[in-house]
Amino acid sequence: METEEIEIEKAFEIITGSVALAKACWDQHNYALKLKTGEVIKFNLAKIINKEWVWLEVADMDEQPKNNRIAYPAKRGMDVRLSEIVWVMDSPEKS
Repeated sequence: METEEIEIEKAFEIITGSVALAKACWDQHNYALKLKTGEVIKFNLAKIINKEWVWLEVADMDEQPKNNRIAYPAKRGMDVRLSEIVWVMDSPEKS
């Protein structure tokens, strides 16, 4: 990996506060996060909006957890305030 790529990855980690969420910004895969309000959201990709917000490409509703799920399908994605995230997981069910 080149020095510039490493620096970009580190910057994403610093902004998001999470290695998994930073990785989701360039590696489309399966991820999950939990909000302070209790909802668990499965998503496939993230984009940093600014130092306070991130956009998530949310997984289909049939892929969302049965308990503590989001209320709406969010087919066009959703913006999440970084300070509302409790945890983020890379590949929650498999690799």
